[in-house]
Amino acid sequence: TTPWSQNESDIWLASTLSLHRNLDKFLFPAKLNDEQCGQILSLLSQPILSSCGLKNPTLERADQVPPLEKEYISEHFLLPYTFQQARKDSGFLYDEEGRFLAIFNVQNHLQLQMTVIDEKIEEAYKALNSIEETIHQSCHFSYQNRFGYLTANPKMCGTALNVQIFLQTPALLQLKKLTPFIEQASKGQVKLTNLVGQPSDWIGDLVVVSNRYTLGLTESNIISATKEMAKEIIAAEKNARDELKKSKPSNLLDQISRAFGLLTHSYQLDAKEAMECISLVKLGRSLDLVKDVDLKTLNSLFFLTRRAHLMSHFDVDLASEELLHKRAEFLHVELKAMQLKI
Repeated sequence: TTPWSQNESDIWLASTLSLHRNLDKFLFPAKLNDEQCGQILSLLSQPILSSCGLKNPTLERADQVPPLEKEYISEHFLLPYTFQQARKDSGFLYDEEGRFLAIFNVQNHLQLQMTVIDEKIEEAYKALNSIEETIHQSCHFSYQNRFGYLTANPKMCGTALNVQIFLQTPALLQLKKLTPFIEQASKGQVKLTNLVGQPSDWIGDLVVVSNRYTLGLTESNIISATKEMAKEIIAAEKNARDELKKSKPSNLLDQISRAFGLLTHSYQLDAKEAMECISLVKLGRSLDLVKDVDLKTLNSLFFLTRRAHLMSHFDVDLASEELLHKRAEFLHVELKAMQLKI
């Protein structure tokens, strides 16, 4: 299932928490042969399948997963990379609710990830930590007192916890008021990037708040720092929207009108353009300029218009040009009731 269909927030789009672990008696995945990776896959997947209380968990080996499904997994769980080059003894384990993902033998022996749509990331961490403790009862992770949990990437050692909060901030970007937060973050524990991990080109007005460090900090420190920065940005975004609602600058009205037109009448749309138009329409809705569309629909479309999700929806392999047309067609149907009030 897709948790996005239940999201009614106009700013906080999603949150992900991931723990990276390696078994103490094996080298990192890049140094292992297929037989050793197969052993790790079996050792780590069994306690998750049998003891973690997940709803209908499914295990798939990378060599048996079609390329489109790999891309779908990457899109759904908001990962900054795909698995097209994953070795055959890599694997994925996910639950029916679409919130939990375990990745085996890709960057590390194990990556545990929980995805949530609300601000309750502390609860998500507790659930993730409970799964890790269950695995730890039968497996020993590589750990040193000085460096914490050891990972293939030295920068991820320590807690090896990565927290990401995805915020849609069109008003701050329209008013060019995001820069102070970028400067503030560069001097602290967190960083601000776009959807693919870069500190610019804010695709779909999406800002990702994540922890800069994992070493020398506790898990609660990391969660607290990222959440505090996210709340500061949310407060500033709300103030920026109030400012725009009063002034209603003509260039913004034009952008929202064009976005509305593209979403409802264009013949072709690429994924980036669709995401940016959806963000502008969401902003228009919060400014009372767009009517008859709910946030659940717009938040869902932000994910459903990406390539793998769209091809899965149509259940057919589409050429590039045909995909552009099908995306536009899909949006026309989903947003047919939406009205522009400018």
